[in-house]
Amino acid sequence: MKWHLRLDNSGRIPRPRSLRLPLLRGGGTGKTHLALALGHAAIDQGKRVRLYNVVDLVNYLEQEKRTFLNAD
Repeated sequence: MKWHLRLDNSGRIPRPRSLRLPLLRGGGTGKTHLALALGHAAIDQGKRVRLYNVVDLVNYLEQEKRTFLNAD
């Protein structure tokens, strides 16, 4: 699979208000490497970045759900 990222003429990443970019492939295919490179480029442009591992994100959401349901 080839990755294509189109930059505008200034070499900057195009500017959507927010972007969610799930990267789905098997282990060892460079997902984290690509995510970190894109994140660094966005940070260099003054954007805020979050990188989530899906397992960690699901665990976090489950914990928040339990906390919310037990708040009564």
